Amino acid sequence: MGKVKGKDREIIEKVFVKKNLDPSIVHEVKEIYIRYGIVDEAQEMVRFYTNLAINSLEPIPESDSRSMLIWLANKLCERKI
Repeated sequence: MGKVKGKDREIIEKVFVKKNLDPSIVHEVKEIYIRYGIVDEAQEMVRFYTNLAINSLEPIPESDSRSMLIWLANKLCERKI
């Protein structure tokens, strides 16, 4: 959160301190996250850890279950906010 400054930082801190999110400011918080690149960073982390998880399945023989896990992992990476 070090990147976020000024009024944006106040809004984000308020959300973290209260530990709940007033539905009326969800869009505003989302825009702050996008503006500061936080969403992009999070998506990169998701892709990184998803690839690690998929690679860890290498020793497991091909099966419907293995294929389904890989499919699900990839679908989760494709989600948009």
